[in-house]
Amino acid sequence: MSPEFKISEIFWSFQGEGCNVGMPAVFVRLSGCDLECPFCDEGGMLGSNPRPDRMTAEQIRDKVRAVSGQKFPNVIFTGGEPTMHMKRKVEQEALETAFKGFYTMIESNGHFKVPDFIDWVTVSPKDDYFNGSQRPPDEFKFLMESTGEIYGKEFGLVFGVESIRKVFPDTTIIIQPITYDGNELKSQKATAYALTLVKNSNTNIRLGCRLHVITGEK
Repeated sequence: MSPEFKISEIFWSFQGEGCNVGMPAVFVRLSGCDLECPFCDEGGMLGSNPRPDRMTAEQIRDKVRAVSGQKFPNVIFTGGEPTMHMKRKVEQEALETAFKGFYTMIESNGHFKVPDFIDWVTVSPKDDYFNGSQRPPDEFKFLMESTGEIYGKEFGLVFGVESIRKVFPDTTIIIQPITYDGNELKSQKATAYALTLVKNSNTNIRLGCRLHVITGEK
């Protein structure tokens, strides 16, 4: 019997953040996370979406093709925390089979191992736990607050950007200012702090943005 996945939404847009900004892709948002970040697109801890759709890997693939109008569009698995739904071998194999031929990306907090079939891995740490059993991510994304601190202190994030850079010297690090809805001043402060950090660092640290917010896309 094929495993089912809890899906909050599937939509066609473009990647608005990180190294792949501007890339057209279908977002597959899985429901639930083991953290509770107030700005999360999915909305909260351990489920947030009270009535997610339950879909097999094949149904997800068919919906991805339907919303994009393409046979093999780029696919971004996001959440919540998508790797929570990919811990079992049967789940990994189902998704790998269904999405063979697709370029697949994932956005994760780094707590759980990313399946081997994923082509591009973005890790946005919110605490000090990173699952070292997986391959190094293709990019790290840290969120800058208006106070000048990297987001995650309340979850125990103390190692910071420099520690990550020592362990993963070749991995690109994105410093992305948090966008505060309805508070332009706080957003500007976060951007200023992020700019300062990037300017004073070496070349593998870049300033991030939220292009989908700027353009009004989802």
